[in-house]
Amino acid sequence: MQSADLVKTALHGGEPARPPYIPVLGSIVAHLGQLPGPLYDSDPQRQARALVETATALHADAVTVGLGAPGDTGLEVLRRVRPLLGGRAAAGVVCSVDIALARAFCESEVDVLIVAPDEAAEPARLRSLGNACRFYRVPVVYLPPDPTEPAEVVSTIEAAGLAGAILSEPEGVESGVVGGGLNKHHLGDQSLPAPVRRHGFFWSFAGEVPTEHPAEALAGLGQRLQAT
Repeated sequence: MQSADLVKTALHGGEPARPPYIPVLGSIVAHLGQLPGPLYDSDPQRQARALVETATALHADAVTVGLGAPGDTGLEVLRRVRPLLGGRAAAGVVCSVDIALARAFCESEVDVLIVAPDEAAEPARLRSLGNACRFYRVPVVYLPPDPTEPAEVVSTIEAAGLAGAILSEPEGVESGVVGGGLNKHHLGDQSLPAPVRRHGFFWSFAGEVPTEHPAEALAGLGQRLQAT
């Protein structure tokens, strides 16, 4: 089963052969690629290559596109990423509850849309965004500003009718799809938590991938997750 199939199965509530790994790629891309910020931000082709190279190095099952990028830039990067996916899923990331941008990502055929606003989003706005994406059958996952309050986050996604959320410490009893379960401590040793459940679950950090660990630690984590 290809990575994209694992992601699609998990994001639609099924039970894949293993939980997919969907790290949200942000500063780590320029960090690993040793790219100066202005050059990275202004060159969609360079961004696309760096995103795919980072996802490959991390053994990720999806390439996330859009974190920190203006809307038009993110969409152009996604267009350039698509032929380089190599069997991985494409995940769009929007950093505000921007319904027009979310729709544009869906029209670009992402496999999942991650909504990662800087401030807590109103359920009514999230519901409108989710309804727009549901027309394209694209699941929407909420990455809240504070993923350490699971009851509040679950209440928000239920009110908004979203597919699921990313939490720092998911328990496996949450409704819908749930991601998370990883933190920086899992990069410093060989331990891994057990998946909280086999259906509707994916591995992720509760935020973007941390940058303070060496590439070898990040790669080793991805390899161990592939063995779960």
